[in-house]
Amino acid sequence: MRGVARERAILKAAVELVSEVGYENVTMDMIGVRAKASKATMYRRWPDKAVLLATALKRHAKRPALRLKSSDSLRGDLLATVANMSQIISADNGPTLAGFVQAIGTDAELRGMIRTQIEQEAETGAAVLAERASARGEPVRSNTEHIFELAVGALLSRALLYGAGRDEKYEEYLVDEVLLPLFRLVT
Repeated sequence: MRGVARERAILKAAVELVSEVGYENVTMDMIGVRAKASKATMYRRWPDKAVLLATALKRHAKRPALRLKSSDSLRGDLLATVANMSQIISADNGPTLAGFVQAIGTDAELRGMIRTQIEQEAETGAAVLAERASARGEPVRSNTEHIFELAVGALLSRALLYGAGRDEKYEEYLVDEVLLPLFRLVT
């Protein structure tokens, strides 16, 4: 096994092991045994466990870029975007998601990498939706960069606490009662 197939096997093994034994207990040796890969192969691609697991998380979640569908209103844009966020988050299975949340809490390097990724997508996404709304003549505030972080946090905690898939009523509540008021410019 070489190249892309080897990488997939290593990342799959990493995700499986986090689900089975938790982030803290996973070692590079365990991943190598499961993936039938040498430590040298893994360390050539990933300098340490945190980088390997951050890569595995990103791939496992099959996270396409956040889809920012355009509708005829900020509310419509937010509903579509929150539905997309929720789908991405709820597509993961419970043990894996819980394992990575545990990892983020205990591994500062992994936490920093994941935080950077979420911040970049959240800031860009919120700015795009604010620009679209403004172009349609909807009054929106200029400082929207942290609004989507609230949505990600709410959806993650809901997925961890309740497990099940998407909850469209909750998504609508999140948009109408939390996000939309934060986006709107109060004059």
